[in-house]
Amino acid sequence: YACRLTSDERLKKVLEGGGTAEVEAAVLKSLQKFKTSQNPDGSWGRSNKAAMTGFALQCFLGHGDTTNSTEFGDSVMKGLMFLIELAKKNPHGMLSEAWEAAKSGAGTYEHGIATTAMCEAYLFSRAGAKQLPGQRECVEKAVNLIIAQQNKAGSWTYGGQVGTAYNPESKGGDLSLANWHF
Repeated sequence: YACRLTSDERLKKVLEGGGTAEVEAAVLKSLQKFKTSQNPDGSWGRSNKAAMTGFALQCFLGHGDTTNSTEFGDSVMKGLMFLIELAKKNPHGMLSEAWEAAKSGAGTYEHGIATTAMCEAYLFSRAGAKQLPGQRECVEKAVNLIIAQQNKAGSWTYGGQVGTAYNPESKGGDLSLANWHF
């Protein structure tokens, strides 16, 4: 299970959807740029690394690349391992370097974005992609944290406790934050 589609199958789908070979070439060029700009620790970006890593991973995964992929598998693996190690540092499993900061909204956004990528990668591992040590546990902790921090209004907000920065006592919601958590 190298990736969801071969390059020929992917190009066929792009063409069927109204795209061109140039579109696929541009996507590959972008993924190559992500590959070469990955930080030594497996993350992307200079700040909000969990979110930036989640975004980059979603690009690779959306293209069909997994930990088993020939060209981008190593980048996917390193990005996932960065997030897995980040979750191990936080007793709540929050996927953010900002988890210690009370009342920080950045950590809650990062957690939702990174959890989305981790869950998609975990689904691929269940379909045959190489599963990484701690991957299942990371996904479970991340999702359980989201469930536990949902407020009575059915949404999520920030500005809460040290350790999660969520505010489950809030009566309101933040639509963009809720989107990532759904």
